[in-house]
Amino acid sequence: AYPVVRRARAVKVFPDTLKLYIYRRRPIAAAFVGSSGTTVAAVFDEEGYAVQVGGAPSSDLPVISGPDFPIPALGAQLSDGIRTVLDDLSRLNSEDPELFDLISEVRLVGKGASGFDLMLYMNHVSIPIMVDRNFDAQTVRQAVLVLDVLASESSGGIEMADMRGGHVVFRRNEES
Repeated sequence: AYPVVRRARAVKVFPDTLKLYIYRRRPIAAAFVGSSGTTVAAVFDEEGYAVQVGGAPSSDLPVISGPDFPIPALGAQLSDGIRTVLDDLSRLNSEDPELFDLISEVRLVGKGASGFDLMLYMNHVSIPIMVDRNFDAQTVRQAVLVLDVLASESSGGIEMADMRGGHVVFRRNEES
Protein backbone atom coordinates (compact mmCIF):
# COMPACT_ATOMS: atom_id res chain seq x y z
CA ALA A 1 0.00 0.00 0.00
CA TYR A 2 1.20 3.47 -0.87
CA PRO A 3 0.26 6.02 1.83
CA VAL A 4 -0.83 8.78 -0.57
CA VAL A 5 -3.36 6.46 -2.23
CA ARG A 6 -6.73 6.33 -0.48
CA ARG A 7 -8.15 3.60 -2.66
CA ALA A 8 -7.35 1.77 -5.88
CA ARG A 9 -9.63 -0.25 -8.09
CA ALA A 10 -8.97 -2.43 -11.12
CA VAL A 11 -11.65 -3.19 -13.71
CA LYS A 12 -11.23 -5.77 -16.45
CA VAL A 13 -12.72 -4.63 -19.73
CA PHE A 14 -13.02 -7.52 -22.17
CA PRO A 15 -11.29 -8.64 -24.23
CA ASP A 16 -7.87 -7.19 -23.41
CA THR A 17 -8.06 -4.04 -21.29
CA LEU A 18 -7.48 -3.40 -17.62
CA LYS A 19 -8.57 -0.01 -16.22
CA LEU A 20 -6.96 1.20 -13.02
CA TYR A 21 -8.66 3.83 -10.87
CA ILE A 22 -6.44 5.44 -8.25
CA TYR A 23 -7.93 7.80 -5.66
CA ARG A 24 -5.48 10.07 -3.84
CA ARG A 25 -5.77 11.18 -0.25
CA ARG A 26 -6.78 14.84 -0.11
CA PRO A 27 -4.52 17.10 2.01
CA ILE A 28 -6.57 19.08 4.54
CA ALA A 29 -4.07 20.57 7.03
CA ALA A 30 -0.38 20.92 7.79
CA ALA A 31 1.56 20.74 11.05
CA PHE A 32 5.13 21.47 12.00
CA VAL A 33 6.35 18.35 13.73
CA GLY A 34 9.59 17.30 15.28
CA SER A 35 11.71 16.19 18.13
CA SER A 36 15.21 16.87 19.44
CA GLY A 37 15.38 20.28 17.80
CA THR A 38 14.47 19.07 14.32
CA THR A 39 11.26 20.45 12.84
CA VAL A 40 9.70 19.48 9.53
CA ALA A 41 6.37 20.16 7.88
CA ALA A 42 3.87 17.33 7.59
CA VAL A 43 0.59 17.31 5.67
CA PHE A 44 -2.42 15.26 6.77
CA ASP A 45 -5.67 14.21 5.10
CA GLU A 46 -9.12 14.32 6.77
CA GLU A 47 -8.58 10.87 8.26
CA GLY A 48 -5.35 11.97 9.92
CA TYR A 49 -2.95 10.07 7.64
CA ALA A 50 0.39 11.72 6.91
CA VAL A 51 0.43 12.21 3.13
CA GLN A 52 3.61 14.32 3.04
CA VAL A 53 6.49 14.56 5.47
CA GLY A 54 9.17 17.14 4.80
CA GLY A 55 9.28 19.72 2.06
CA ALA A 56 7.09 22.81 1.95
CA PRO A 57 3.36 22.30 2.53
CA SER A 58 0.85 24.08 0.34
CA SER A 59 0.37 27.63 1.63
CA ASP A 60 -3.42 27.35 1.37
CA LEU A 61 -3.70 24.67 4.06
CA PRO A 62 -4.48 25.65 7.64
CA VAL A 63 -1.82 24.78 10.21
CA ILE A 64 -2.66 22.54 13.17
CA SER A 65 -0.62 23.57 16.21
CA GLY A 66 -0.52 23.09 19.93
CA PRO A 67 0.63 19.63 20.91
CA ASP A 68 4.12 18.46 20.11
CA PHE A 69 3.85 15.94 17.32
CA PRO A 70 6.70 13.49 16.72
CA ILE A 71 7.82 13.26 13.11
CA PRO A 72 5.38 10.76 11.57
CA ALA A 73 6.20 8.14 9.02
CA LEU A 74 4.47 8.62 5.69
CA GLY A 75 1.08 6.95 6.09
CA ALA A 76 1.03 7.14 9.91
CA GLN A 77 -2.27 8.20 11.46
CA LEU A 78 -2.85 10.85 14.13
CA SER A 79 -4.84 10.27 17.34
CA ASP A 80 -8.67 10.23 17.42
CA GLY A 81 -9.04 13.71 18.94
CA ILE A 82 -6.96 15.39 16.25
CA ARG A 83 -8.67 13.33 13.53
CA THR A 84 -12.00 14.82 14.68
CA VAL A 85 -10.62 18.31 14.04
CA LEU A 86 -9.35 17.26 10.61
CA ASP A 87 -12.74 15.74 9.79
CA ASP A 88 -14.45 19.03 10.77
CA LEU A 89 -12.00 20.94 8.54
CA SER A 90 -12.69 18.56 5.65
CA ARG A 91 -16.45 18.97 6.04
CA LEU A 92 -16.03 22.77 6.16
CA ASN A 93 -13.89 22.66 3.00
CA SER A 94 -16.59 20.66 1.20
CA GLU A 95 -19.50 22.82 2.39
CA ASP A 96 -17.88 26.26 2.12
CA PRO A 97 -14.39 26.40 0.57
CA GLU A 98 -14.21 30.20 0.86
CA LEU A 99 -14.83 29.99 4.60
CA PHE A 100 -12.25 27.20 4.89
CA ASP A 101 -9.71 29.44 3.12
CA LEU A 102 -10.10 32.08 5.85
CA ILE A 103 -8.64 29.75 8.49
CA SER A 104 -4.90 30.20 8.93
CA GLU A 105 -4.32 28.08 12.03
CA VAL A 106 -6.18 25.82 14.41
CA ARG A 107 -4.43 25.66 17.77
CA LEU A 108 -5.28 22.79 20.10
CA VAL A 109 -5.15 24.28 23.59
CA GLY A 110 -4.75 21.60 26.24
CA LYS A 111 -7.17 21.62 29.15
CA GLY A 112 -5.89 18.90 31.43
CA ALA A 113 -7.21 15.38 31.37
CA SER A 114 -10.39 16.41 29.54
CA GLY A 115 -8.69 17.00 26.19
CA PHE A 116 -8.34 20.33 24.43
CA ASP A 117 -10.13 23.46 23.27
CA LEU A 118 -9.74 25.04 19.82
CA MET A 119 -8.35 28.48 19.06
CA LEU A 120 -8.93 29.64 15.48
CA TYR A 121 -6.68 32.16 13.76
CA MET A 122 -8.07 33.76 10.60
CA ASN A 123 -6.11 35.13 7.66
CA HIS A 124 -7.81 38.53 7.66
CA VAL A 125 -7.98 39.40 11.39
CA SER A 126 -5.20 39.28 13.98
CA ILE A 127 -7.55 38.41 16.88
CA PRO A 128 -7.72 34.67 17.71
CA ILE A 129 -11.02 33.16 18.85
CA MET A 130 -11.81 30.12 20.99
CA VAL A 131 -14.58 27.88 19.61
CA ASP A 132 -16.23 24.65 20.70
CA ARG A 133 -14.21 21.52 20.03
CA ASN A 134 -16.65 20.30 17.36
CA PHE A 135 -17.13 23.08 14.86
CA ASP A 136 -18.98 23.47 11.59
CA ALA A 137 -19.57 26.09 8.90
CA GLN A 138 -22.10 27.95 11.05
CA THR A 139 -19.61 28.17 13.94
CA VAL A 140 -16.89 29.54 11.66
CA ARG A 141 -19.33 32.04 10.07
CA GLN A 142 -20.25 33.30 13.54
CA ALA A 143 -16.57 33.49 14.52
CA VAL A 144 -15.77 35.54 11.40
CA LEU A 145 -18.68 37.89 12.14
CA VAL A 146 -17.57 38.34 15.77
CA LEU A 147 -13.96 38.95 14.75
CA ASP A 148 -14.92 41.42 12.03
CA VAL A 149 -17.03 43.42 14.52
CA LEU A 150 -14.30 43.35 17.18
CA ALA A 151 -11.63 44.34 14.66
CA SER A 152 -13.70 47.27 13.38
CA GLU A 153 -14.62 48.47 16.90
CA SER A 154 -11.14 48.29 18.43
CA SER A 155 -7.84 49.83 17.50
CA GLY A 156 -5.82 46.68 18.12
CA GLY A 157 -6.84 46.49 21.78
CA ILE A 158 -8.42 43.01 21.74
CA GLU A 159 -6.14 40.15 22.76
CA MET A 160 -8.56 37.28 22.07
CA ALA A 161 -12.24 36.34 21.84
CA ASP A 162 -14.10 33.30 23.11
CA MET A 163 -17.45 32.07 21.81
CA ARG A 164 -17.62 28.67 23.49
CA GLY A 165 -20.92 27.92 25.18
CA GLY A 166 -23.01 30.25 23.04
CA HIS A 167 -21.82 33.58 24.48
CA VAL A 168 -19.10 35.86 23.18
CA VAL A 169 -16.54 37.31 25.56
CA PHE A 170 -13.27 38.99 24.78
CA ARG A 171 -10.12 40.01 26.61
CA ARG A 172 -8.45 43.34 26.04
CA ASN A 173 -4.68 43.77 25.87
CA GLU A 174 -3.29 45.02 29.16
CA GLU A 175 -1.82 48.10 27.43
CA SER A 176 -5.28 49.18 26.15
